[in-house]
Amino acid sequence: MRYNCRQSILNTSRICYIFYMSNTAPSPDHISVDCCIIGAGPAGLAAALAFSKEVKKRNKIKTVLVIDKAPLPSAHTLSGAVMSRAAMKHLEQIIENPEYFKQIQSIARPVQHDWMHFLAPYTGIRVPGKILPPNLQHHNDMIVQAGKLTDILHSACEAAGIHIYNGVSVSDFIMKNGIVEALIIPEAGRDKNRRKKSSFKSAEIIKAETFIFAEGTLGTLSEKLISQCSLANPVQPQLYSIGVKQLIRLSPKSTLRPDTAIHSLGYPLPVTVFGGGFLYALENNMAAVGLLIGLDYKIKNLNPVHELERFKSHPHIARLIDGHKVVLCGAKTTPEGGYYSLPVPGYGNVLIAGDAGGFMNLFMFKGLHLAIASGIAAGKSSAHHQEQQLVLNYMHTLSKMGVSRELYKGRNFRQIFRSPLGFLAGAPLSLLQHLIPFPLSLHKDRDSPLTRTQKNNYHGMNREEFVFHSGTRHEEDSLSHIVITDSALCRTCIQLKKNTCLHFCPGKVYSLNNDGTIQIQHVNCLHDKTCLVKCPYDNIEWTPPGDGGGPRYAGM
Repeated sequence: MRYNCRQSILNTSRICYIFYMSNTAPSPDHISVDCCIIGAGPAGLAAALAFSKEVKKRNKIKTVLVIDKAPLPSAHTLSGAVMSRAAMKHLEQIIENPEYFKQIQSIARPVQHDWMHFLAPYTGIRVPGKILPPNLQHHNDMIVQAGKLTDILHSACEAAGIHIYNGVSVSDFIMKNGIVEALIIPEAGRDKNRRKKSSFKSAEIIKAETFIFAEGTLGTLSEKLISQCSLANPVQPQLYSIGVKQLIRLSPKSTLRPDTAIHSLGYPLPVTVFGGGFLYALENNMAAVGLLIGLDYKIKNLNPVHELERFKSHPHIARLIDGHKVVLCGAKTTPEGGYYSLPVPGYGNVLIAGDAGGFMNLFMFKGLHLAIASGIAAGKSSAHHQEQQLVLNYMHTLSKMGVSRELYKGRNFRQIFRSPLGFLAGAPLSLLQHLIPFPLSLHKDRDSPLTRTQKNNYHGMNREEFVFHSGTRHEEDSLSHIVITDSALCRTCIQLKKNTCLHFCPGKVYSLNNDGTIQIQHVNCLHDKTCLVKCPYDNIEWTPPGDGGGPRYAGM
């Protein structure tokens, strides 16, 4: 039951089946279901499983449809990932067929060796995890490849009779009287000159009683809902980081022991830049290495791919991965504002789950378990929509599952690193952040003044190679899904030497033309959406491409 791109929407037999199940007359341009979920990552698939199981417990028949812009299952799924054991308990409760849960157990490896490295340019200190504060310990966690987890959840959904459409982008919604009536699948199949191609498809709509937006960080629909319905905290804006990651094959001479989780603070990032590295030993002689960088940095020419290569070259890391071969690369943004930056997680008949809702615990350096928990809470709440107020029930369920309490423990963690001393002051003070009786102030990432430049001396992979190893594909002659709103602002940005878009994008989407304008290479886009956060003038629009394009993170 895996469907190819937008053709799945037009498959008459399957559409008629859905309409038959929902007692709605078929129409060539719209579909009606009981619950529609946008995003087939861990949060969205967990929501679908929870919804399905909940309605079956009550002997009801309801249809649930999951829509994802990725052309294949897990193609856009990217995470570290060290996962809390709590996620395993949550998944066991919602997966009907125990064989799928056994598959998840087989890929989730308990952390056996846990280390924190505090790095200076040529040296560092290695500290065993067991003597670190509890929030930095990972010996009770699981190392898992998020892509493989997503593939298993995808199969479990199919076995439960849940419909999943891959390669379908949803760009907008129709709201009336405080209720989202329908989602809009935009037309697709136009070339750069807006002429119809042979693959042209008309716009379509999807109607549902409830909607769950689980699109990931900076989701198009969830961001519009948050803005249009004033759901964000006006004095505590959300903060973001950019994570760049490589899946590598270790050489026989590697000294990295199996089931090891290593985290680092310090080099290659300056003390004023929040972030850190990670290195996780996976099965079959594979490892995941990556770097997380807070997007409030003040360096004009900071390049995340270069920084990852510098991290890998540090003596403490290089000796562990000596002789490695890069298999896959990827990048994504992550919400990191924490408890005080959470928006109201829904409105009317819509709920927001996973990274789209800011459910990331930076205090404990993990969020996959919260994505799963929030998805389950959203699915259960949607199943009871007609009996209880949806958003309040969702918030109550999040509280019962411990999500709110967990995030509250680290409520000022990210904020404490905003001092001029950065890491030097933030690291020790973070242990006391929970004692501060009020929220520390924040400003948007793009409002950080760009006052510094740095030398980019490095040896290793460049951004072109990074894109190649991500498997990213878009149609060359298609309309760009990235648009600069006002080209005059770009000229102002260049004159003031703020043109960070030439550096911050891990896919090198933006380059400078000879006439001083910015050229967009949309085919390089990794869907990380850093541009939506870091452009100093908020001058970039990003919408999901309609061609099923993007990275191919198989196994990441």
